[in-house]
Amino acid sequence: KFCPGASVTLTGDPGTNYTYHWSTGQNTANISVDQPGLYRVTVTLNNCTAVDSFQVEAYPALMS
Repeated sequence: KFCPGASVTLTGDPGTNYTYHWSTGQNTANISVDQPGLYRVTVTLNNCTAVDSFQVEAYPALMS
């Protein structure tokens, strides 16, 4: 979970020859997100593909 107005970094496996495709359209090992939701990443190495997902939640805003 992260606080409203903040972001969190999602990290794929840091292998050197991997290719990445995130559900956001980004193609990097790490992405920064600032919205709650389900994020998926497809990682490929030498024609072998794995898929993983991350459920990101935000804490509710504090009432003052």
